[in-house]
Order: sequence, then C-alpha cells, then structure tokens
Amino acid sequence: MTRRSVALLTVTAAVCALSGCGSRAAATRRTPPTSTTSAVTSTTSAVQEAAKTYLAAAGKVDQALRAFNDTVDSWSPTETGREAEPSAQPVITALRAFTSTLAGYAWPAGDLNDVLTLMSATGTLIGDLQGLAYVNAIKASQWPSQFSLDTQAVSVDANFLRHDLGLPPAG
Repeated sequence: MTRRSVALLTVTAAVCALSGCGSRAAATRRTPPTSTTSAVTSTTSAVQEAAKTYLAAAGKVDQALRAFNDTVDSWSPTETGREAEPSAQPVITALRAFTSTLAGYAWPAGDLNDVLTLMSATGTLIGDLQGLAYVNAIKASQWPSQFSLDTQAVSVDANFLRHDLGLPPAG
C-alpha cells in the first residue's frame, strides 16, 4: 500500500469516525416510557441534545474532509506542502469550528473527559495540516504516516464520545 493510499484511507476513516458516514438515524434515541422519573428523562434529553450538537458539528467536518480526500487523491508524487496547503485550509477551518463547538457546549458530566480527549486529538490533527506548508515532497515525507496516526487517534476518540452519546461507532 502506498503512502498516498494510507493517507486517503485515514482521511476517509476520520470522515466516518466524526460523522458516522452519514448515519443520522442513531441521533434520535427512544425516550424512556412516561413512567420514568423526571431526572432520567432530563438526563436522556441532555444526551439526545448533545448527540444532535455533536452530529451537526461533525457533519461540517465531514464535508470538508470529503473534499480534502478528493484533493489528496489527485496529488502528484512531487506535490509539495506549499502547493497542498490551500486544500487543507477548509479542513482546518472546519476542525477549529468543531473544536469550538465541543468547547462551548455544556456536555453531560460523564462525557466531559471524552470531549476533552477528542478536542486534544483534533488539535493535533489541525497542527498536522498547518505544518503541511513546510513539507518538501509530501509523498516522500513522513507527513502521510503522521497524519494517518493522528487521524486514527481522532477516530478512536470520536467513537468513545459517540458511544457516550448513544450513537453507533463510526467506520
């Protein structure tokens, strides 16, 4: 498998991990029967709202990563980071907005550690993309491997949060 293939697969994995590859059905969980206590109902409601917030934010990242994925596929073996950098900007913008949404939302207390971990992993991915301009020949560098590792970390962390929110694992 070429580095290009690895980078392409990991970008696709990140897309799926964040947004669930378009699966929105899981975002609405069944509410408990009316005989449950109001505390359980409001907790369930809070988790449902958090899941909706997450899916909305992740959907924007999904769109940007899909476009980036198409661009990565077209890079030549001699593509430089400076040439590739403009295609990363929409992804960086989407990831920053995603991180801002994660930081600004009042998550259920039990989800906070997973949210913080995902924010950290997303920040690392942003750093990879920002560093793209300094890579001489992308496909001959370590950048695809590092991006792949960091994308996998985002995927794992996103699936932990998805589990917390009652969403199925992505990918």
